Amino acid sequence: MYRTFATKGMDPDVSPLFGVSKDLPPALVLTAEFDILRDEGIQYAMKLKEEGVPCDWKHYKRAFHGVCNMPYSLVRRDMYVDKDFVLLVQVRPCTSTKICVENKKCNSQGYGEMSAESLKTPSPDEERG
Repeated sequence: MYRTFATKGMDPDVSPLFGVSKDLPPALVLTAEFDILRDEGIQYAMKLKEEGVPCDWKHYKRAFHGVCNMPYSLVRRDMYVDKDFVLLVQVRPCTSTKICVENKKCNSQGYGEMSAESLKTPSPDEERG
């Protein structure tokens, strides 16, 4: 198993840290104090910024890998009421028509405006078309 990972560990498809960053869309990098991938996340955010890719980076103390998927975690609750987290994740500035699929128009502050319709979960009939 180690040999398999060792040969692919520097593959950009496995670790974007080793890929080409130019021409990437704006990025949001979240790191957690107790995440085994914390250092790689920090390095990736720094690399993106150094190469001129717009990048928002937010580090959460007391957080751990996968915390956003744990609905009863106190750390997740704290993140979701953090003004910075909400602004970064929910209402990121819409800066490019190429990457703003859901956010079809921007308000005067540059934030994408999402309609309630775009947030609606499709019914099984709607998914089938």
